[in-house]
Amino acid sequence: MQPATSTHPARIAALVFSGLAAVILLVVLLSGGFFSFLAVLCMMSLGVGIYGLVRGRVELFRVRSRKVAGILTAVSFVALVVSAPLSAAGDNRDNQAVPLVATASPSATPSSSPTPTKITPTPVIKTTTLTETTAVPFEEQTVEDPTMLVGTTAVRVTGIPGVRTITYTVVLTDGKETARSITSDAITTAPIHAVTAVGTQQPAPAPAPVQEAPAGCDPNYSGACVPIASDVDCEGGSGNGPAYVRGPVYVIGTDLYDLDRDGDGVACD
Repeated sequence: MQPATSTHPARIAALVFSGLAAVILLVVLLSGGFFSFLAVLCMMSLGVGIYGLVRGRVELFRVRSRKVAGILTAVSFVALVVSAPLSAAGDNRDNQAVPLVATASPSATPSSSPTPTKITPTPVIKTTTLTETTAVPFEEQTVEDPTMLVGTTAVRVTGIPGVRTITYTVVLTDGKETARSITSDAITTAPIHAVTAVGTQQPAPAPAPVQEAPAGCDPNYSGACVPIASDVDCEGGSGNGPAYVRGPVYVIGTDLYDLDRDGDGVACD
């Protein structure tokens, strides 16, 4: 009964180890290729052989003597030495073959075809100069004119608007304006201001109504009786007569006696 008890766990361990080894080898075969599979198999065999040499036997893999373990170790080592370079060369060939297959049949895997690169055109940027003109309004000015009667006006200077010139630097991107800055701003033509004259002269007083001169009075005068004589002077003046008159006297005709010295139409005032 004792040998049966020890054999049963050994078989279970052998089955578990064999299953794990099979899974590892399958994964290596699928991912690394045949040569990688062969190299891993040789390493596992080499490990079993070395273990058998140390322990004398490995019941798990039917290695019951050091002689068998030595043969297994030697064969595994030679196979590993031979298969390792082949595994590396096979991996290089597999890596080099991948882009060739992808290039040769792009229609078989449409998802792996390269996405076309969208080329963004470089914007065309230009700089130009733009000039604009605007009107500068003129001012209204007035001046007093004592030679003109109050209430009258006259245009002395006609107003003319000036010209303001503004120069811009304009940036165009693909033909559209994207920026603008002022490079110069000046009044190129000054405005001419309008000038209007306003009269300040007061009108002269209205002359006294013309009345017929009384008998013995000169009809060229009114307001006072200017006697008819060889000469008449203003009373209180420097004249020597022989006749005198007290003003004011209005000249309505010819000033025979030169009574209106300042010529304003009123004598002896």
